[in-house]
Amino acid sequence: MSTATTTVSTKVGEDTAATAAKVNPPESAAVPVADTASPSKDKQDAAKTETPKVAESSPDGTAEKKSEETNVAAAAAEEVEEEDDDNAEDVIDDLVFGQLLEMDDEDDDEHEFSKSIVLNFFEQATTTFEEMDQAIENKDLDEYARLGHFFKGSSATLGLRKVQETCEKIQHSQASADDASLPSIDSNAALIRGAELLVRLKREYKQAERHLCHIYKVGSAAELAGA
Repeated sequence: MSTATTTVSTKVGEDTAATAAKVNPPESAAVPVADTASPSKDKQDAAKTETPKVAESSPDGTAEKKSEETNVAAAAAEEVEEEDDDNAEDVIDDLVFGQLLEMDDEDDDEHEFSKSIVLNFFEQATTTFEEMDQAIENKDLDEYARLGHFFKGSSATLGLRKVQETCEKIQHSQASADDASLPSIDSNAALIRGAELLVRLKREYKQAERHLCHIYKVGSAAELAGA
C-alpha cells in the first residue's frame, strides 16, 4: 500500500471516530441519571431491616393468634396512655359524692359517716385488686369479669367516674370471646386486654384516692384512716 493511500485511510478513520464521538458521547461525559428502576444493595439491605416482621403462618394458626394478641395489647396500652388524665371533674362526680357528704351529721365536722364509707372502699380496692391479679394469673375470665362488675358498683356509689367506666369494660372484656354476635376475639386476646385494663384501673383508682383524700384534707389513705 502506498504512503498516499495510508494517509487517506488514516484521515477517514479519524473523521469517522470524531463523528461517532459527537453522536454517542463517551460514558465519562454522560449526565448522571437517578436510578429509579432498582435500589442499590445498601438500600435493599436497609429496607429489609426496616420492614416489620410478620409472623409466618402455621397449620394450627398459632402465629396469627400471637399477632392478634399483640395488636390487642398494643391498642389497649395506647388507650391507657391516652385516657390517663388527672382532671378532678373526670375522676369524681361532685353531685354523687356530695349526696354522700350530706348524710353526715350536721354537727360532725369530721364527716365520720362518709369517711367510713371511703375507708371501706379503700380496703375493698386492695382486696379486689389482689383477686383480679389472681384471676388474670389463673386465666379465669369469668371471675375477672365478676370482680369488675362488683367493683363497678362500689365505685359508682362514690361517684368515681373513670374507675366505674373501666370496671364496665373489665366486666365485658371477655364478652366478645363468648358471644358470637360481637366482633371475634379469642380468649387469650381477651385475657391480654383484661390485663391492660387492670393496669389502667389501678392507675385511675390512685387518682381517685388522691382526690378523695384531698376532700378530707389529708395527704394519704393511711392519714385518713388515722384521722
